[in-house]
Amino acid sequence: MIAARITNLTDCVGELAGFCFQCGKAMRRSVPPGDDHERWNCSACGYVRYENPTVVVLVAVEAEGRLLVIRRALEPYKARWAVPGGFVERDESVTLAAVRELEEETGIRVEEDDLIPLFIASVVSTNQIYVTFRTHLKTCATLHLGIEASDGAWYTREDFPRDEFWLPALLPAVDDFFDCVAAGHFKLYVSDWSETSMHNRAFDFNV
Repeated sequence: MIAARITNLTDCVGELAGFCFQCGKAMRRSVPPGDDHERWNCSACGYVRYENPTVVVLVAVEAEGRLLVIRRALEPYKARWAVPGGFVERDESVTLAAVRELEEETGIRVEEDDLIPLFIASVVSTNQIYVTFRTHLKTCATLHLGIEASDGAWYTREDFPRDEFWLPALLPAVDDFFDCVAAGHFKLYVSDWSETSMHNRAFDFNV
């Protein structure tokens, strides 16, 4: 979900302590030579710490016209409903991460080839990129929830828990998904998300 995450503990400890994790000399926050952004960099060896976005995957699973969501058992967004997903690990592709997260949270196993891109979203406020896949099951599978989910359910558009969705600003994306399911024609969305807003561009992408 949208949340901060430390991706390189050794590097971050060095930064917070004010020392370079490569040479041990003082770190500073300034614009490195040839750059145009302030970054943590070493005054001695020139090492630069790039604070690149982390990647999160989500999986929209549809069966019998219903969308699978879980109620989150952990923060952030504890007790809110969301589609399964989580962070991509080191040495892991986005599709493998999606397969893993879906199985960990719901017990449902799909293959990488079952995943089709649905949303690619930038969340600048949390320095994250979200890659959302869709997949179809013939029937609503029995769920075997992991520790990150306190509940799980298959919802139609009519009974979807809108008042308890993890990010209300993304509810239009839920409606778009159900529209695509009903029409049998999907699109690929490139989006900018925040806690309070969403801007989409849609491209025909029916696979």
